[in-house]
Amino acid sequence: METQHYDGPWNSPDDQRKANAVLRYSQGNRENGFSVTAMFCHGWWNSTTDQPQRAGLSSQYHATLGGGLLTVSSYVISNRLALWNHFTHDRFDPIHGDQEEQREKRTTAGLDAGYLHTIEFSGISSDVLAGAHWRNDSNDVLRRPTEDREPLTPGQLAEVDYPGTFSEKDRVHLSSMAACFQATTYWAPWFRSVLGIREDVLHDTDTGAYYGSAHSHLAEPKVSLIATPYDDGTGHVGTYLPNAPFAAGSLSIYVKCLGHWDGGLEYRHVDSHPLSSDDQIQGHGYGEWNGDIHYSFQDGWKIGLGLYNVLNVRANAAGFWYVDRLPGEPVAGVAGCTSIRWSRFLFALPWRRRSKHHARKADAPYRGPHSIPWPTTQNFSGTSPIRSTRVTVAMPLSKATTAWRH
Repeated sequence: METQHYDGPWNSPDDQRKANAVLRYSQGNRENGFSVTAMFCHGWWNSTTDQPQRAGLSSQYHATLGGGLLTVSSYVISNRLALWNHFTHDRFDPIHGDQEEQREKRTTAGLDAGYLHTIEFSGISSDVLAGAHWRNDSNDVLRRPTEDREPLTPGQLAEVDYPGTFSEKDRVHLSSMAACFQATTYWAPWFRSVLGIREDVLHDTDTGAYYGSAHSHLAEPKVSLIATPYDDGTGHVGTYLPNAPFAAGSLSIYVKCLGHWDGGLEYRHVDSHPLSSDDQIQGHGYGEWNGDIHYSFQDGWKIGLGLYNVLNVRANAAGFWYVDRLPGEPVAGVAGCTSIRWSRFLFALPWRRRSKHHARKADAPYRGPHSIPWPTTQNFSGTSPIRSTRVTVAMPLSKATTAWRH
């Protein structure tokens, strides 16, 4: 169980309060066993942004079958979310203001299954994986105008000519299925290849304001050549999708097997990204260096030192391009960019103890700067990461500033 209080980097404290609870029962081991996990999260704060409440139940089953490993997992998640916005000020309603309420009531159920089998041929080992996925989301969403977080009355609504899309109520069902096949071949201790393909099928329906249905499928081939100790990642390339960077990636160097020591160095880059759908207004990208080093004791304890955003890069946490209106401005509103900028350097000193049942195998690859779990704030496309851990000493060395419409 975890509780947290956080005022945030702003001059006006958020007074954010969060409670997390996790309960898990497990039996057996990785090859033959099962586990059932229940989770609950509730958060509330002064900022008029997301106010989530989430509860979930998940289970896992592992068994050896025909010389391979069968893994089956399932989950059920109930999510409630309330959000109040006041982005456009007095653009649509100069009498009561443009405050609006959004609510979401989502129930998610899913099932994943995979079978992993190792094949030896001429001294070369290959891990062959076949898997299937199913997920269904039932989501009731609501959007309506409010004042002081109270819904407007029919009489108040009649005073203003609201756009047809300002109030809406939808019941959405999202279904997805997928099948995949992947072969990982170990050509040498330092070199491996990955060949795979995945087929996704999606079906969506809406019985509310946007009545209709849609169906689509997508085949995704995968080819990877991997040489260690180097490991890199490539980013998704987006076109004219606001806040989707044109490219993103990271380059990591890991060092392990130095007695009790291991460590890593990572460079992360996020490219520029469109803020408007026509790509005329763009947000700036950034690059940052992260690193950490760990020392393992004989009795299972481990201590680490992590430095994140080592060069104290200044970057926008988020950027938005839209039309709003302040009192006295033209009725059509004024288009502008709102951005949140911060500069953050984080020093973290985490420590933990690894039980014998979860001891890392000697041949397992070192996972670098994220080998100790670092819960991360939700990142926008331009966000410098702020990480912490269960037991940590963290020293943020600067506060965020907000650049309003410009």
